[in-house]
Amino acid sequence: MNLSNGEAMFNLKDWNKTRTERKVTEISENVKRLREATAKKPLGTAYLLKLKLDATIKGEALKQREQYAEEIRRKLEKLAHESRSGTLIGEDMILNAAFLIDRETFKTFKEETERILGGYRNDGLEFNFTGPWPPYSFVKIKKEVKG
Repeated sequence: MNLSNGEAMFNLKDWNKTRTERKVTEISENVKRLREATAKKPLGTAYLLKLKLDATIKGEALKQREQYAEEIRRKLEKLAHESRSGTLIGEDMILNAAFLIDRETFKTFKEETERILGGYRNDGLEFNFTGPWPPYSFVKIKKEVKG
């Protein structure tokens, strides 16, 4: 590993919640069962089931969001020496990470990252990729207090 490593910063900055909820509605057996039950009930009961259905869709969409983040993180970690997760900013961001890579392999890392992430565009995910940057996310600072 070259000591003049670079850092690639990556974040999934935009998660299309509506598209993910639509996908969950199409594939979730739990959602399908609730939808069928709602259609067969009287108006008052159907209303309460509709509220439950909406909450179920939102909950399953959030699980899908976490699954996207974990899948993508695992795939990208295989291409780097190390990775660090950053704080998520806003409810639309699902992954904020930095990856430690050799300067010589930056172009390959970027191309492979774009290939991997391209498969998620149809799911409504958009990403930002920047770098190379100095590897500041991987520096460990030790503070000592002198009394």
